Amino acid sequence: MKKFYIILAISIFLTSCQRKVSEEGKVAQREFSADSLKKYNFKLLHTDYEFEFSNRQFKIDFYKFSDTIKLSNVEENEIARIFFENYIDTLKGDNFVSEAEKPVIMPSFGDSFYIYQNGAKKSFFRILNGEYKSLDNLNQHEKNILFFRNDLMSVLKKNPDFKRCVDTLKAVKKYDKRLFL
Repeated sequence: MKKFYIILAISIFLTSCQRKVSEEGKVAQREFSADSLKKYNFKLLHTDYEFEFSNRQFKIDFYKFSDTIKLSNVEENEIARIFFENYIDTLKGDNFVSEAEKPVIMPSFGDSFYIYQNGAKKSFFRILNGEYKSLDNLNQHEKNILFFRNDLMSVLKKNPDFKRCVDTLKAVKKYDKRLFL
């Protein structure tokens, strides 16, 4: 009788292990369309400007400047692909990306993102300034955040409205009277 219970316990254990492996082995199909991105919003906060994706607002606070960025369908689909490909939708809480071997100097200039899902804040991440020549010291979430920021900026910098806003920023930078302590 003991042998029966031992064999039963081992078989139950092995079948439960088998089930976990098969569930983890499945690759979930991820959606990359602009429609799947509609339930998300993100706000990019740079030292000099902010850009909100949902209403396409570009703002320069110190100059009281605001403009709307018009994105093409191709650009929207590319941003959706970048967003989901880098698993930004899976991030929760606060995430900070910094080069581990370099000390953080405050105030730290860099990019911050607020991610919202269905109107509620889901996550926040901050990329502290750095060269990030080697990604070996970063975990996969931090790498994905960096890739997202870099790819997003490459898409936005090609957009004529975004270029015009950045050119405006460069032109009015001389009026920036902010003091960073």
